[in-house]
Amino acid sequence: MKKLLSLALALCLMLSLAAMADTSVLNTEAAYLVVNTPITLTLVGPRNASQSDWKDLKFFQKWQEITGVTLDITTYPEDGWNVNLNPIMTEEKLPDIIYAGNITAAQEVDWGDDQGALLPLEDLIAKYMPNLSALLEANPVIRESITTPDGHIYCLPWINDMPRDLVYGKYWINNAWLKNLGLAEPTTVDELYSVLKAFKEQDANGNGDANDEIPYSGQKNIKDFYRTVAWWGKAISDDNLLGTTEDGQVYYAPLTEEWKSMVTFWANAWKDGLVDSQLFEMDGAALKAKGQAAGDQTIGMFQHAGAFLVVPSEQNEEYSIVGCLVAKEGDKPVWAKRTGLSRGALAIGETCEYPEVVCRMADWVYEWKEYGGGIYNMRGEAGVDFYYVDENGEQTEQAKIDRKFLVLEYTGYDSFEVKRAKALTANSGSTTPGIGGGTMPQVIYPLNDWINAEVERQYVPYWRVIYPDVYMSAEDTNRAADLKVQLDYTVETWTAQFITGEKSVEADYDAFLAEIQKLGTEYQEIYTRAYSK
Repeated sequence: MKKLLSLALALCLMLSLAAMADTSVLNTEAAYLVVNTPITLTLVGPRNASQSDWKDLKFFQKWQEITGVTLDITTYPEDGWNVNLNPIMTEEKLPDIIYAGNITAAQEVDWGDDQGALLPLEDLIAKYMPNLSALLEANPVIRESITTPDGHIYCLPWINDMPRDLVYGKYWINNAWLKNLGLAEPTTVDELYSVLKAFKEQDANGNGDANDEIPYSGQKNIKDFYRTVAWWGKAISDDNLLGTTEDGQVYYAPLTEEWKSMVTFWANAWKDGLVDSQLFEMDGAALKAKGQAAGDQTIGMFQHAGAFLVVPSEQNEEYSIVGCLVAKEGDKPVWAKRTGLSRGALAIGETCEYPEVVCRMADWVYEWKEYGGGIYNMRGEAGVDFYYVDENGEQTEQAKIDRKFLVLEYTGYDSFEVKRAKALTANSGSTTPGIGGGTMPQVIYPLNDWINAEVERQYVPYWRVIYPDVYMSAEDTNRAADLKVQLDYTVETWTAQFITGEKSVEADYDAFLAEIQKLGTEYQEIYTRAYSK
C-alpha cells in the first residue's frame, strides 16, 4: 500500500467522521445499541491455544447482542500471529478490527505514523468513548504512553488497575520471627541487615536450633536483587533498568552510585551467611518446596507475588511486606509502579467504513457499573458465571445492590481460569482492550486479600511510574534492542559475581563500570530522547 494513498484515505476518513455520525447507521442515543441498521464488521486476532473458538465465547456473543453489530471473526494461531499479521497489513482491504493483536510500539509507528494503515483514534475517542476518555483524563500517563511521536493514538489499551499487579516485586518478611525476637519492622537498609543477622544468630523460629534459619532465600532471578536499588532512591523498571528522578532526569541504574550500594549490601549479606547459598540454583518449585517443607519454618524473607505461593497457606499472614526502605533516616521512600498498561490491544484498519461504530462498541469494556462490559470481559455473566455476595460470602439481595464482592462459578472446569478460556473470554490468555479488576467487585479470596492490604500499606503511599511506555524511531528501537542484549548479559554476570564473592566490589567495580560505561550511556541517551517526546 502506497504511503501517499494511505495518508489520503486516512484524511478523507477523518474529514467524514462528523457526517458518518449523522447517518442512519450510528445510534448515539440508546445505552449500548450502537447501530440503527444491521452491519457486519470484520475482526481478526491471535487465538491462544488455551482458548475455544472466539465465535463460541460468551463475550463475543454478548458484544454482538448488546451493540447490534455482527462480527465476522477470523483468528490465527498465536504462535504464528506476526507471520500472518504482516501480510494482512499490506492488503488493499484491511480488517475493520485488529483485536488482542499485541501490536508493538514499532508497528504502531510504522503502520500508523508512516504508512497510514491504521486509523488515528484520538478524535474518535474524545467523541465516542466517554468511558475511556474518563480513564485517560484521570491517568494522563496512560494517554502519554499510547500517543505516538506524531501525536496520534492508533491502538486502544488494556489497563490493569489492580494494585497488587502494579508492583515490581513484593518482599515478604517473617513477622512471626520479628515478634519472637522483639524486633520492629525495618525501615532502613541498616535495620534490615540487623534483622537478617538476628534471624541467623538468635534462633528466630524458636525450635532450639540456631542454625536452621535462612534469613533471605529466593530463586535464581537476579532482578529480585536489582529492584532493591530503590532502597537507595533509584527505583527501576524491570524491563530496562531505567528510571526517572522526580524532576524528569532519566538514569540507567547500573551506572549510578546507588547500584554499587545495592551490590555491596547483598555481597556483604552473602558473605555473612544471610542469603541462601542455594539461591542461584533454585527455581520457583525448589523455593516452594523449601518453604513448605515439614517441620519448623526456616525462611525469614523472600520475594514473590504472594507469601502463600512459597510457604503453607496457613502461614500466609505470618509474612508481611517489607516496606520501602531508605538508606538513612530522612530519605524519601520510593518504589516502582507499573503503568498497568498493555498497548496494541485493539486497532482499526484505515479502510473501515464505520470507525465510530467500532469505538462505541469498544467503549463498553472500559466500564463495569452501568452496562457491565468490563466485568463481562473479566468474569462473564452475573448470576451465571459469578454471584454477588456480602463480605461473609453470603448471597443476599443487598449484595446484588452493593456489588462489592463476588464468588466465581466454574462447575465442570478445573478452575475459573480454564472456564474463562474455554467458555467466556479471550481475556484469558490474550491482551484484550478493557480494564482490570482493581475497581470492580472483588473476588473473595482471603489469601489475595492479604496481598492487597499489604500492598496498600507498604507500597502505594510511595510508588510512582518510574519510567513510562515510550515510542522510538525504528533506528532507535533496533539499536536499543541490541544494546539491551549486551548490557543485560554483562550486568547480570557481574552483579551475580559480586554478590556471591567471585568478584570483589572493592577491587573489581571500576572494571565493571568501564565495561558498561559506553554502551550504558548510549542506552540511557536513547531512552532520554524517547522520554523527552
